[in-house]
Parts: sequence; structure tokens; C-alpha cells
Amino acid sequence: MGLFSLFWDIRQDQEIRDAKDAADRSARRTHSAQEDVGELRAGVDRLALVNQALWELLRDRTELTDADLKAKVEEVDRRDGRLDGRAGPGVATCPQCAKPNAETRGRCLYCGTTLPGAGAREASR
Repeated sequence: MGLFSLFWDIRQDQEIRDAKDAADRSARRTHSAQEDVGELRAGVDRLALVNQALWELLRDRTELTDADLKAKVEEVDRRDGRLDGRAGPGVATCPQCAKPNAETRGRCLYCGTTLPGAGAREASR
């Protein structure tokens, strides 16, 4: 075996070890992500259970109906301008120019006026 072959074999062995290490790191990250997804699913399931229980308490103790709930869900869903089954950021109307802005903005996108609640949003960050 020549010197070149020896160095070649050493280099190949190192590349194989590096590839195995990378695969092990990927496997650990995948496992961690799967655990995170499992925890998120459990949290969503718990929230769904609590929401169902709260709705049933409200419905049973008031004159509210399932139709009332459905209408309110749609109203809340439309607040971000889209009926998409998701609660996006709300819309704040600028007191100066009356144009709509995402409620997460501190200043009006159009005229620069400070939007209502901007101080509270900044303090919570």
C-alpha cells in the first residue's frame, strides 16, 4: 500500500465519521421536534376540551345557542379581514386618517399617527 492510499483511506474514514455524526445530530433534532409536536398536540387537545366545557356551561346557564356561537366565531374570524378559520391580528382604525392598520402596529402606516394602545403594546414587548 502506498502512502497516497494510506492518506486516502484516512480521509475517507474521517468523512464517514463526519457523515455518521451529522446523521446522529439530525436524528436527535428529529426526535426533539417530534416530542415538541406531541406536546403541542396535547396542549391543543386540552384547550379544545376546556373550550367545549366552557361553551357547554355558558349554553346551559344562558339563552345562548350553538347558532349564536357559530355566528360569534365567524365574526371574530372576520376581524382580520379574512374568513379563514384563523384568528389573525385585529385591525385598528387610525384616529387621524381613518385608514385600517394591523393592531400590532404602533403608528399608522399611512400618516404616522400613534395608534390607540401603542404604548401598551410597546410595554408588553
